[in-house]
Amino acid sequence: MWCDGSCAPAVTLFLEFWKRRQARLEYDWDLVDFEEEQQQLQLRPEYESKCTKSKENPITKEMEPYLPVTSKCARSCLSGATVLLWISLIIACIIGVIAYRLAVYAAFASIMKDSPTSHLEVVGPYITPQLATSVTASCINFVIIMILNLMYEKVAVWITDMEIPKTHLEYENRLTMKMFLFQFVNYYSSCFYVAFFKGKFVGYPGKYAYMFGSSLRNEECDPGGCLIELTTQLVIVMTGKQVWGNIQEALLP
Repeated sequence: MWCDGSCAPAVTLFLEFWKRRQARLEYDWDLVDFEEEQQQLQLRPEYESKCTKSKENPITKEMEPYLPVTSKCARSCLSGATVLLWISLIIACIIGVIAYRLAVYAAFASIMKDSPTSHLEVVGPYITPQLATSVTASCINFVIIMILNLMYEKVAVWITDMEIPKTHLEYENRLTMKMFLFQFVNYYSSCFYVAFFKGKFVGYPGKYAYMFGSSLRNEECDPGGCLIELTTQLVIVMTGKQVWGNIQEALLP
C-alpha cells in the first residue's frame, strides 16, 4: 500500500502509542531493564577460559564450564586472608601514628614554649602543642591513607580476578564489597580511635598506662574533650581527599 505525505501524522501517532503500550507491558510483566540484567548475568569470558571442567545445566541441558568447590573455597580463603592482611596493615599504620603522637608531643611542647606565636593575643591560646601534634599526625595519616588506597585498588582487582567470578554482576559485587570494606577501615579507623578510644586507657596518677609497656604514656584528651582533634582529623582527611580527587580529574585522561 502506497502512502503519500498525508498519512505521516498517522504513522507518527501509531509509533508513539506503540511505545507507550510497550512501556506499559514491560512494567506489568516486570521486564524493565531486562536486557541489561541479562547482560549482567551472562558468563564472563574469563570464567569460561579459566574453567577447564564442565557439567550439564539441569535447566537448559547444555554443558557449561564450572569451578570445583575445592578450588572455589581455596580461592575464597586466600582472598579473605589478603583482605585481613591489608586491614591489619592499616591498624599497624594507625599504631605507628599513635606512637608518633606520643613521641613528638614533648618535642612540640619544648619548641613552642618560647615561640613568638604564643604571645599573640588572638590566635596564641589556640596554637598549642596538642594542636600541632594533631595536625601533623593527621597529615601523615592522610598520606598513608592515600598510599594504601592506591595500592589496594590494584590488589582488590587482582584477588577478585583470582576468585574467577561467574557473571559480571557477581564480579562487580565482590569487587565493590572489598573496596567498601577496605576504604571504610582505611578512612575512618583513625577517627574511630580519636572518638571512642583516645583518653580511655590513661590510668591515674601513680599508675599511668603505657603503650605496650614502653616509656610512652597513652594519649590523653584535652580537658574539653577530643572533639577539636576529631574535627581536625575529619577536615584534613575529607578536604585532602576532595583535593586529590580534583587533581586526578584534571590531570589524568
